Amino acid sequence: MDRTEKRRIRQKIHNLLDIECKGCEFNGKNQNGICNTQCPVGERLRSLSKVLFQNIEKQPSIFNESITLEGLTRKPWTVEEDFYLLNHFHLVTCDHLAKKLDRTPVAVNQRYKTLIREQKKEKVQ
Repeated sequence: MDRTEKRRIRQKIHNLLDIECKGCEFNGKNQNGICNTQCPVGERLRSLSKVLFQNIEKQPSIFNESITLEGLTRKPWTVEEDFYLLNHFHLVTCDHLAKKLDRTPVAVNQRYKTLIREQKKEKVQ
């Protein structure tokens, strides 16, 4: 695939995001699970991105898959984990949540603070 073809595909992806996703009720609300599983626009975006990345070697990324550094596994947070964390943070200890979510207590605490910060931003807007 040459450079112009890749550029054309990236422009299609950009247009889809700009036109279709701009008015979506889930846009900007960290609802990637819905976009990845239920949205037809998400399906089109995935099919276009597959074409772009089909010839690139698979490299681990902290944004889309687990990587292991010094014995610790770092993986992205799922919508289900976020939901569980928000609803149980004040009911059980951070150590219990860390074991349940297979995370470190520091990671659990930082993620909770991030989620609360995001919720406050959404309320302001």
